[in-house]
Amino acid sequence: TRADSKTVTDLKPGTKVKVQGTLKEWHPTAGEFSDKTYTAKKHIKEVDKAVITVLTSGTAPTPLDVTIDQLIGATTADTYEDVLVRVKGAAVAVIKAADPKYKNVDAVLVDKAGKMLEMRDDLYPLTTVKELDCLDASGIMTYFFGYRIQPTQKADLATATGCSKPADIKISDIQDSTSSSHPKEDAWIKVSGVISAVDANPSVDSSTSVKKYTGFFLQDDTGKGTYDGIYVYYVWASNSQAKVP
Repeated sequence: TRADSKTVTDLKPGTKVKVQGTLKEWHPTAGEFSDKTYTAKKHIKEVDKAVITVLTSGTAPTPLDVTIDQLIGATTADTYEDVLVRVKGAAVAVIKAADPKYKNVDAVLVDKAGKMLEMRDDLYPLTTVKELDCLDASGIMTYFFGYRIQPTQKADLATATGCSKPADIKISDIQDSTSSSHPKEDAWIKVSGVISAVDANPSVDSSTSVKKYTGFFLQDDTGKGTYDGIYVYYVWASNSQAKVP
């Protein structure tokens, strides 16, 4: 509610306001969160039934330069919640198709250290973003069963240089822990091979009631056979960009 009878949508970044309202805490009872990474996360705070008085117009805050490690760290992430931040030199590893129920689109950013952060389109569409893009990504840091950055405008998705790329390795490098190229868990990698089987036991998507395949088996047909196979987990019914192989 605006004290001057105008709408909240008349506000814009840079406007200085006075806000009066009731402090609310979402999920105030300990134990209601199922987040195993951020076990100390008990509340999401907000001001409810706010009355907003516009004081002056001005310039929006400058994004705070941070690392992905700071934004996802178990002891640091909570300090950046609802703050305008910027991550420099992050590559777009994955762009997920719109959720069939909530329609939101998520992308995954990865920095040179291999740390990953989810980016969501709740405040600005990600239609111009492509996989392997190199970005200086700005946005509001939010939490909902996980921390994610939310761009607010086109300028928040600035082209950058020097981003990392996925490690091009063999399937056997993954399966054989003695390989000199064996990646750590959660590493950003790329493999290729021939499909040996497609999952023949589809489950049912709880949002759409549509049957969905969960993945396929991939094998490096140029290898020796040992350690050359892996299961690729995917859900096609929830992603219109993917085709059953």
